[in-house]
Amino acid sequence: MVLNSNNFEDLPEKEQIDRLRKLADVALEEFGFNGYRLTFLQHLVNTTFRLDCNEGRYLVRIHRAKTQAAVESELGWLEALADEITLSVQIPQRSIDGKMIVVGEQAGVPEPYPVTVLSWLEGQILPQDRRSPDHFYRLGQLVAKLHHHAQHWAPPVELTRPIYDANSVLESDSVSSSQLPENVRGHLQTLHKQLHEVEQHLGKSPERFGLIHSDLSFGNVLFTPDAVSAIDFDDCGFGYYLYDLAVILAGPWERPGFQQRLEALFEGYREICKLSDEHLSLIPTFMAMRAASLGQWDRVRALLRTSYLQL
Repeated sequence: MVLNSNNFEDLPEKEQIDRLRKLADVALEEFGFNGYRLTFLQHLVNTTFRLDCNEGRYLVRIHRAKTQAAVESELGWLEALADEITLSVQIPQRSIDGKMIVVGEQAGVPEPYPVTVLSWLEGQILPQDRRSPDHFYRLGQLVAKLHHHAQHWAPPVELTRPIYDANSVLESDSVSSSQLPENVRGHLQTLHKQLHEVEQHLGKSPERFGLIHSDLSFGNVLFTPDAVSAIDFDDCGFGYYLYDLAVILAGPWERPGFQQRLEALFEGYREICKLSDEHLSLIPTFMAMRAASLGQWDRVRALLRTSYLQL
């Protein structure tokens, strides 16, 4: 049976996952795994499985929406983070012949897909009602370590990753501005203008603009009593370091205890990286950028009217 992308996507989800599981099995032979058990996790932008074997536990990803160059760039940063700083990250595993990516093919799947394997990190994703100021303080330290590394790392090759800036607000596939109501399009245009003004003010020096995680919500952070770890670097790219902080603050904004969490986040961050009071007034614009990426238009409108965050 010959499939194209369209009719594969028309198959029942279970059938898609079963076929991709077989593709993963083929790729995992090249990684040298045998005698393992695969447990399905998610079928979204990536299709992911947990792999359990005698050697340990791993995360298997089938990348269905990224080029091989983009995946290689993500893995290159992860490997550099694991090698150069005392920070717990998922370490890319290499195949028998030393590759971080194996291109998997399988009958019944429309095209070859990059397959990667990462080490598994233990920890807990905290629900909203359990996120204390101390968790924000620890997360602030983690983000600062990532930013410090990005400021000083010289990638061996040019990285293929998205850019998060004013133009990306209007160009994002998730926005589709032509299909939005007129008032929402107006909010987007205002946000684009504000972001452009912020960029003119900040410039793009390495101290302010560089590699960021871009999705450091609490859903992508694991906590243990002794460590805090960031996971899911799938959307990492180039942007303002303030954006990573804005993503974290967008979750608790307008909730009780927001001010205490904000102060704890900045305190933890400032132990490792500089953060001027002047720049705090710019964070609501980046929070609006985050809200726009999620289609939260009421929040975009409200944040555009917020000119500062108290300290």
